[in-house]
Amino acid sequence: MCGIGGIILANRKLKFDEVYNLASRLEMRGRDAFGFLLLNRHGRVRRYFKLPSPATEVLAELEKLIAPIIESSYGILMHTRAATLGEPVINRNNHPFKISHYYFAHNGYCSYTPLDWSRRRIQTDSFNGLFVPLIQRIENGETFKQAVWKAYEEFCATGACWLYDEGMRKLYLFREFMPLTYSMHRDAFRFASTGEPNNVGNGWIIEIQLPYAGGITKYRAEGFEENHSYHYYHSAGAAHSRNALPSNRNKTENIYNKGAQRQAR
Repeated sequence: MCGIGGIILANRKLKFDEVYNLASRLEMRGRDAFGFLLLNRHGRVRRYFKLPSPATEVLAELEKLIAPIIESSYGILMHTRAATLGEPVINRNNHPFKISHYYFAHNGYCSYTPLDWSRRRIQTDSFNGLFVPLIQRIENGETFKQAVWKAYEEFCATGACWLYDEGMRKLYLFREFMPLTYSMHRDAFRFASTGEPNNVGNGWIIEIQLPYAGGITKYRAEGFEENHSYHYYHSAGAAHSRNALPSNRNKTENIYNKGAQRQAR
């Protein structure tokens, strides 16, 4: 059980205290690592940062260094980790992950975890079993709406996630099973695993175009079925997958290798 959350502002910059408060709420869902990315007013990534320590400890210990950067930004997307696969002390196993101009964080797990993941440079199931398949599909021409549920099914993933496409300056939120809440105002959008007044529906996507102008788009993930059940998934999960990845092994490996190389930096 991890935590995901964020704040996107239209007309003012972030305040350190509001970021700290959100991080402290999310820390209840995971204390193994903390990561975030900061956005400027136009949706460009200003900083990308993660450490294998609890969120409040990172922010408190590094406040003098981090606060000026936070308070000159208009948005933050974050993750607090409760580790599954991939030791958090190896920082590249922690969220958010980056491949090319895509950033990703996930609150959940993959029920089907091939043994070879433990020998990869990045071992985390969210990276290998969800982020890489999702980006492969998007790079092959599918929209997020078309791709996300197919990617979840491939390795029997569950949970909520955010994906930020810096190239298109779009933020996508998706929820399956794990909680995800949000609040929306003309000058601010906030989301968190828990604590905001509105719930994201099961199988639903929220899309936000940056710079934020006070509106969001909501729609259902293609192929999602409300009455599906995760709980029959097990280690033989490949047998349950209904949507195989596109047959492009070289592209898959290239995407994985790019991601692993960037995470190592």
